[in-house]
Amino acid sequence: MMRDMRSQSGSTSDDLTTNGWIESDAVLTLARELGLKERRVEEWRSWGLVPSPRRAPNVGKRPRWIHPPHTLDQLRAAAAYMPTRGTAPGTKVALWVDGFPYDAAAIRSAIGDVISDWQSAQLKNVLRHAPPGTTEETLATNEAVLSLAIDGLADEWARRRSATSPFPRTVRLTLPERTRAMRYLIRSNLGIERDEADAVLAERVAGLSRGRSAAARGITWQPETSVPGVTPTLLAGVVERADDLALALARNSLQLMRTVLPDFAHAVLPPMTPLGSYIDSAADQLKKAPIGMWAVIAAHLLRGTEESRKTDELTPEIVAALAPENVRKAIAELGR
Repeated sequence: MMRDMRSQSGSTSDDLTTNGWIESDAVLTLARELGLKERRVEEWRSWGLVPSPRRAPNVGKRPRWIHPPHTLDQLRAAAAYMPTRGTAPGTKVALWVDGFPYDAAAIRSAIGDVISDWQSAQLKNVLRHAPPGTTEETLATNEAVLSLAIDGLADEWARRRSATSPFPRTVRLTLPERTRAMRYLIRSNLGIERDEADAVLAERVAGLSRGRSAAARGITWQPETSVPGVTPTLLAGVVERADDLALALARNSLQLMRTVLPDFAHAVLPPMTPLGSYIDSAADQLKKAPIGMWAVIAAHLLRGTEESRKTDELTPEIVAALAPENVRKAIAELGR
């Protein structure tokens, strides 16, 4: 659901009632239809997932509250994500991608929270395969212990069945090859030295198979560039530095990734290219991925924007041109 919401601050309470603002009864009625108790809606509101109401003139002596026009749509969207306290930051980012209005500071904070949780989860996963008594400090200072733990986690991930694997098994790999690929991905996420010879295996475990005619079929980049060695700490710094323009570009890019690019890519890719099935697989993975994945991808997009700004200027015009509705118009013009 793509929406372009604008704040209606500055209106008086009387104006708001004629500008589409919603009575509390309508919000509570929808909540009941969605199977939500009033306490749950209040909880989501405290997490920033549902808009807060504004006081309106009393009806007699009875207090009256009204809600922003997009409240019902946002409540439906939030209910579809089934948020918990732990997934609230990721849900907030997903709602932002949906087009619901959030200020830049709230989104920076939400993305940062997801990145922090992601980093903690990674370390916990690695620690499970370290010798008893190993601490995070030990992992940071003892390369041998860290490598042993990473190898154990890589072996676990490689042996998982498709339903529980971090990646679906769309390209055939032997167990040793899958283990090497998983080790490469884990080391990439931790930002430590990796064997670049395993980069092509990491691509294959993610669903991209080069084959002998890779260049002829549109795969022209080097395997080691497919998975950047970017740590959560580096991404957190990028998110903190991101300005409103960079965040707007990230949101447009995420919306394009979800709604426009899959169809457009199939229209322009060479026939029989493996990129077609790879794009379909990636789109399917995004639908099934944990809700926090949108925040992680947003952080990577912000990193790319920060890097490109060293040589290229980012302007409001560029951001506007990449809005999904404008991209659709441009694609339609190309087809004429």
